[in-house]
Amino acid sequence: AARVPQAEDQSPLDLRVVPRERIAAAGADGLAQLLQREAGLELAANGGPGQPVGLFLRGSNANHVVLLIDGVRVNSATTGTNAFEHLAPDQIERIEVLLGPASGLYGADAIGGVVQVFTRQADGLAVDLGVGSEATRRAAVRWGHADGATRVSLGASWHATDAGSATNPDNAFSYNADGDPYRNTSGFAVLEHDRAPGHTLAARLTLADT
Repeated sequence: AARVPQAEDQSPLDLRVVPRERIAAAGADGLAQLLQREAGLELAANGGPGQPVGLFLRGSNANHVVLLIDGVRVNSATTGTNAFEHLAPDQIERIEVLLGPASGLYGADAIGGVVQVFTRQADGLAVDLGVGSEATRRAAVRWGHADGATRVSLGASWHATDAGSATNPDNAFSYNADGDPYRNTSGFAVLEHDRAPGHTLAARLTLADT
């Protein structure tokens, strides 16, 4: 939360940390579902899986929350808000949520708070497979290698579901019986080099096709 390594119990700010163990146990379809389980966070989805999601912290607007992935800002080019809906849980190591104003550290739009996502750093080869209701299928593969102060990680994931209609069947005017299937193919590449203690040069590439 202070942009430097710090123990959670030593932070003077209202900070929530979601570790990898809880992410794996949640079985969530995406980052939005993971955040929805945390107290004090309000989310509003505009449809079924993969549709824009608004996150509201401390009574602020959805565009007053900063989303960072490995320290890099991520915003939707079409909605003007953060793209919470497409990041696969298989790629997430932990999530840190800072509740409350943080504009002094993260910019003028961090009025409500900051959500920072740290991606997983693979050591060797790892493969994850999963199935669920509504014909949900998930697959992920990660590979990582370290050579001294230099590390490289590669990963890809695929998620598909044949979800039913996200509209309200009790509303005769807006109900649409058609299903809301969702497909998400994503990947990432990370190259890091430690120049000195506390100083790391990194290049990251994240792609998603939905």
